[in-house]
Amino acid sequence: MDLEAATRHLNRGMIAFDLALGAGALLAPDATLRLLGHAPPSPDARALFRRNGPVWLTFAAGHAVAAARGAPRDWWSLAWLRGTELLTDVVWSSSPAISKPSARVALWAAGVGNLPVPPLTAGWTLIRFHYGTRGRRGNYSQTEIEQWAAQIDQWRADAEVFAYFNNDWEAFAPRNALALRALLRDTPGGS
Repeated sequence: MDLEAATRHLNRGMIAFDLALGAGALLAPDATLRLLGHAPPSPDARALFRRNGPVWLTFAAGHAVAAARGAPRDWWSLAWLRGTELLTDVVWSSSPAISKPSARVALWAAGVGNLPVPPLTAGWTLIRFHYGTRGRRGNYSQTEIEQWAAQIDQWRADAEVFAYFNNDWEAFAPRNALALRALLRDTPGGS
């Protein structure tokens, strides 16, 4: 599955997730908060969570529009929407009401993992690789590098692609860059 197909698949899943979260926040906030790993909520936390119900329903609608139309403007709008959700997740996860460390990590990962890769809109693009999510300590796993190589190959048919690795602790950046370059070398125009 290439990156665009994976993003579309994830987007469809987020429609159901955001619908469930929004409905749970409005209809059964205490049960939903318990399911998400929260300690018993205070009245303030319950009210805040309930107020966020319409926000998650709006996210579901945004995902549904992007899935139905798939136009570049929809993906850019969705990227902005997901960026605001990531900020919300970070703020919400810092609440003392979230007592389980795994619940905090899940909120952050949900926000980061759901940022879509927008389509190309110019004759070139720059990819800044900052932190692998499947390797250890920021290193990119071989699978991640292979998926990015496949995506870059697709983009190279229409645009010039530049890549920069900045995960430079423990010398991950040069090793990851060489692994990516090795995969791209055998493709037309690989450099």
